[in-house]
Amino acid sequence: MQWTACPRAYPRGQNGHVTSGDQLSVREIQPGDASLLTDASPSWGSIVRPLLAAREATTGTTLIGFAGALPVGLVELVWTDPVELRNLHVLPPYRGRGYGTQLLLAAERTVSRARVLRLAVGLDNLEARRLYERLGYRATGEQQTVTYTYVDSAGVERRATETSEFLIKLL
Repeated sequence: MQWTACPRAYPRGQNGHVTSGDQLSVREIQPGDASLLTDASPSWGSIVRPLLAAREATTGTTLIGFAGALPVGLVELVWTDPVELRNLHVLPPYRGRGYGTQLLLAAERTVSRARVLRLAVGLDNLEARRLYERLGYRATGEQQTVTYTYVDSAGVERRATETSEFLIKLL
């Protein structure tokens, strides 16, 4: 599945064209995407196998956003009840262009029949929280603290503990 995301949240100019943000092409992850994602970001390289495994097991999928031929963002969807959005990430040089919004809206379209989409946002990640709330996500009051390992942008494995709050949106 491939489509072009067009963010509803941005102001529109003449003829309905987006007046803020660049257009992003979005498609589902494919088995051949491992090296493409690893080359784009070492942190993506560390999660690409589990993302592909989830697709193969039909427990979830990942959407990749492209600016031209370059992968610049991704978002994971997990087929739970309710459907859960995880790992919304736009590479730092491409932030501020509306790509996160476009990926989120593409994810919502992908799961629109589910009626509810849930995500967790770190209590200290105010920028992401503002994005989610601007797009209609509301806090549930439920929090979780998790410890995990990740690979940073320099390819170094790190360990972090994060407290997040769950947000939901009725689709």
